[in-house]
Amino acid sequence: MKRALLALPLLLTFPSPAEATSLWGYSSLVTGPDARVVPADMLDVGASAIALPGLAPALTGYATYGWGGRTELSAAYGLPGVAWPTASVAYQVVAPSRAQPLAIAVGLDLLGVGTNGAIPGAGYHVAFSQDLSSVFGRTGLGTLHLGFMGDFSLNSRIVAGYELPIGSLARVMAEGWGPNGPSSGFAHLGAEWSPVSWWRVMATTLGGTDANWLNRGYTLGTGFRVHMPKLQRATPEPAPTSHPSPIPSISAPPVLPPAPVPTRSGLVSPPPLPAATLIARVVTADGRPMGGVRVAIAGIPRTETTTRNGYCFFSGLQPGHYGLVVKGSDGQELASQEAVVPDTAPATVTVRLP
Repeated sequence: MKRALLALPLLLTFPSPAEATSLWGYSSLVTGPDARVVPADMLDVGASAIALPGLAPALTGYATYGWGGRTELSAAYGLPGVAWPTASVAYQVVAPSRAQPLAIAVGLDLLGVGTNGAIPGAGYHVAFSQDLSSVFGRTGLGTLHLGFMGDFSLNSRIVAGYELPIGSLARVMAEGWGPNGPSSGFAHLGAEWSPVSWWRVMATTLGGTDANWLNRGYTLGTGFRVHMPKLQRATPEPAPTSHPSPIPSISAPPVLPPAPVPTRSGLVSPPPLPAATLIARVVTADGRPMGGVRVAIAGIPRTETTTRNGYCFFSGLQPGHYGLVVKGSDGQELASQEAVVPDTAPATVTVRLP
């Protein structure tokens, strides 16, 4: 029975209000399947204290990187009962959008861990995630997750979960696992608090469907996120072309530096922002900038806080139509605005509060 209680989920997730990684490094709901991934060029690092029945308490650490907008690479160390590092990879086959809020992902989990240990590894998953707020046109309805996971001997089980946002800073999650051969089903609960976009605290309880509160596993952890700069390859200048004899020419007009671009610290002149970037500015009814308010993308749980000049940025988006929602400190919607992100240049949109 203790061994069955330790058969923890090994699957991908993509939570609200912000993406969150699991105990083992890959994105996760509690520890079950979800079809969301860490945003492109985002590095997520964290650690969790874990107490599981039958095993000594452990401290595990992880690092997860979003690559190319749809691929997630992760590594973890310190799993209870496992003496070596492990790696996971996931790919988002279908990315969610305002028009189509369903996400689909596949992945390989805990590569390098045996399938018969206290925490089984070397598994696969297929996951579906549906944002209910976009479906019914009402905010705060949460996200439904459904999928299956298994090992390479093709033993699999169904996993379903639901997450409910609490305002704009927190969420609660619940998931259930179906039985798989000799292994019974599981019921997991979790909660997460994210006071800022780059830091969060999470707690979970793990156990079988018939386990009482004294015979369950418990975890407490924290995670941090930083946006990594993209590496750009230098373009060599073309070799000069020689002419047999001088020919008259008209001098080309001088090349002006790029126009100032709003950043989190004000107006500077950095290199041009990459395509598929959305720059949002929030102003009051009389045009004054609104700093310190949260801006979210409907259907894609991305939330940013505006600077004192009213600006915030969303990078690594897929080209298409998006809906911006401005929320107050109490999580109530203040205003909304449609935006179109092309694949050729960054898009800028101004949201005016009523």
